[in-house]
This record gives sequence, structure tokens and C-alpha cells, in this order.
Amino acid sequence: MTAEARPRTARALALSAALAAAATLVFSDGAAAAPQSCELSMLPAPADTASGASSLSDSGQYIVGAAYTTDPFDPAVNTPLLWQDGQKTEIPIAGLDQALTDVNDSGVAVGYAFTENGDVPYVYRDGQLTELPHTGGSWAEGINNDGVIIGSRDTDNGAVPVRWPADGGGPVDLALPDGALTGGANAIGADGTIVGSVDYDTASFPYKWAPDGTGSSLPIPEGKVIKDFGSAAYDINGQWAVGDLFSEESEDTVRWDLATGAADILDLHFANGVNVSGWVGGDNDEHAVLIADGTAITLPDNGGTDGFASSAADVNDAGDLVIGEVTVGENQIGLPYSGAAIWRCT
Repeated sequence: MTAEARPRTARALALSAALAAAATLVFSDGAAAAPQSCELSMLPAPADTASGASSLSDSGQYIVGAAYTTDPFDPAVNTPLLWQDGQKTEIPIAGLDQALTDVNDSGVAVGYAFTENGDVPYVYRDGQLTELPHTGGSWAEGINNDGVIIGSRDTDNGAVPVRWPADGGGPVDLALPDGALTGGANAIGADGTIVGSVDYDTASFPYKWAPDGTGSSLPIPEGKVIKDFGSAAYDINGQWAVGDLFSEESEDTVRWDLATGAADILDLHFANGVNVSGWVGGDNDEHAVLIADGTAITLPDNGGTDGFASSAADVNDAGDLVIGEVTVGENQIGLPYSGAAIWRCT
């Protein structure tokens, strides 16, 4: 669950509003009925910063994100954040572009930072930040409830997907298909299934690795022909995966049913998170959207500036918490910045 625009945020407020329930039926997932209303509130962040929430645990108890400077001329020094039951903890990490990318139901988080020696992967457990074993630049992108961590590492030919076993070893390279030059692992499911992408000479394709390491391509929706780079699966939960597809015709957000092989195009500009029922958090027309029970629902926000208003990054398994970011102001050159947000839905 990574690969999303850097959040632009920070201010505490509380806002409740009815969901603007668009009548668009996108798919039917057989889950519980879509929520009837959601209330927006801001997650706490350091003063005078922008911030964003990027991932939450399946239970919704833990959330990860980061705070950023609102000054466009300052270096890219971030403060990674972990929220537990709404209370924030700042986790200083040396370097630049620091990020926490995922967290499991035990509150164990993973991430990385850029240093003069390349990207360094980390795990944050029981209040301690620990560098993961690595050779060369590496970054951690996901962790499941068993403690298995996934991500990528640099090689002379580019990045390759890797897995760090729960016993603390690794990283172990994931096999690339014949002809693929590079790839990346973006998320890991409860059973150890991993999703990401593989790269050939001219294009990227969404891909998955079974718990035994066997790899296979994710299906492409009928009529779509992949072109260029960027197609990937970004998240997995149970039988569902979600990601982006760059075809000759368009750029599309896709939800895959791994049990049936179905690949549905969603009415979203971008999606980064999916829950166990197949509900998806993303954005469309610069507003946060939750797709639930076949309906695309626009979430309440502040209206935004310069077009951007909000984006949803993830949804918990119960479907009553959605996290992301909403625009809260403009910096000194008129660009919008956002605050880490949570929507509580009923």
C-alpha cells in the first residue's frame, strides 16, 4: 500500500456530514451493506506541519503515516507517525523521505528512509526502531499479522522483490518470471500471498506470489492491452487485491478477486487499500471515495483548494474506519497541503 502522492497536511478539526452517496454501482462484493454516514476528524500531528495517514491495521487500532514541512523550499525531512487508538507517537528516523508504510494488528510497523548509502529498511516493534538485514538500498513496504515483511532491494540491474521471514532473517528474493528484468513487492496478505509488479523491457505488469513463492500474473480486464510502466497491485486482503493498470486505452484502477480470477475496473482515479470484504478506499475527481457494497461513496471533506480536496488510503476490515488526508490550507506559494484524516462510518 504505497505508491501514493505525498500528503500535504495539518490542523485539528472535527466535521460530520452525510455521505454523498453516488448511485454508481461499481461491483457487488456480497459484503455488509454500505455505511449510511461518516464523520471526518483530523488525526493529531506535530504543530505547523502537513501530514497524511497511509495505512492502518486490519483491526483499525493502529495507523501509520507521516508529518511533513509545509515549506516547499525545505529538505524532504519527514517525521513518521504511528497512531494507536487515535494517540500519536513520533518515530524519528535518520535520513530523508522517511516513511512508515504498513502496520499489523500487533502494532508492528515497517518503513524506510533514504540515506547517503541508499534506502534503509526498518521495523518498529515494542517501541524500538530496528534496521532490517539488507545489502545495498532496500525498502520495506508491507507486513502481515505473522510478522512476515516484504519490499524490494536494489541490484545492479534495478529493483527486485524480497521477503523478510518472521524469524528475522532475509531478505529472500522472490522469483521473477522468465523475461522480467526487475520487480517489486507492495503488500502481503494474511496467508503470505504477496502482490506487486514485474517489469519487462517495455512495460510493467501486476503480479502475485503464492505463499510457497510461486509467481503468476494477475488477470488483465478484457479489452485492455498493457503499455508502458506503472501497472501494479498495491494491496491485498483475503481474496481481494487492488491496483492500477496502464493500458493503450486508459489508466484504470482495478480490483482483483483472487478466488475467481475476476478483474473489475473501478470508478476511481486511484486506490491504495482494500479490506477483507473487498471494500476499497481511494479518490475520484480530487475527493476521497469509499467503494462499499457495490456503491461509490464520496466522503466528506473541507472542499479543498487548487482542485485537490481529499483522498482515502485504506479501510479496516469492519468497514467502519477509513483513513487518508484532506486539504486544510495553502503554503506560502499557494499550493494546498493536507492533514491526516480519519472517517468513522456507521
